[in-house]
Amino acid sequence: MHSVIITPYHLQSAIYQNALKRENIQSISYSPKAIANSTIGTDAILIPHPLQRQEWRKIKTFLESLQKRIPIIVIGMAQNRIFNELAWDGLLHRCVFIDESISLDKSIELIREIICKNDEDNNKGKELSIANYTLSSRDRTLKHKNQSVQLTRKEFYLMKLFMQNVGRVLSHEKIIDCVWDRREYVARNTIEVYISRLRKKIKCENQTSSIKTIPCLGYKLVID
Repeated sequence: MHSVIITPYHLQSAIYQNALKRENIQSISYSPKAIANSTIGTDAILIPHPLQRQEWRKIKTFLESLQKRIPIIVIGMAQNRIFNELAWDGLLHRCVFIDESISLDKSIELIREIICKNDEDNNKGKELSIANYTLSSRDRTLKHKNQSVQLTRKEFYLMKLFMQNVGRVLSHEKIIDCVWDRREYVARNTIEVYISRLRKKIKCENQTSSIKTIPCLGYKLVID
């Protein structure tokens, strides 16, 4: 998760979710009652504006539990007053307030810039290495010895999931939960397409490392 977005109401949350999807930014909408510190590979959590004070307390507890570098994007300047009334001073420095009068396209552009900037700041120098493979969060590249390939956002999250679970079988459901929006319908052949692309990118001469298909169970990364 790379950001939290608080919207004034459920309908606007759905509108933003669809608009973000067009920008290849995956998001999930949570009601205040169901909110949880999700660890799946989504870019943003959308929280519709709560109406009751006890729901604000749940949101405050959730926001305080997040990593300090995760930005809180708030749609509607009126929220600034609510934050101050509820003594949320400790969270204000992480908040970016976007005026509701700004067009949807401009708001999405601002959100995309905030998420990308946060990714760059948090991922500088971060790498995941397994055997002779190195996955770089900074530029989404997969390196093997002297070779380097560029990954798309989905390929990156998928490869990261496999590298964090080398030798373990990952079911279709697990892959969908970690790489795609859980509310989005994902056909099995969609996963197979991405797996096929990754196989081609990690296949190196004289190497037997690959993503194996385990019939009826899922896939696993085998690195020799």
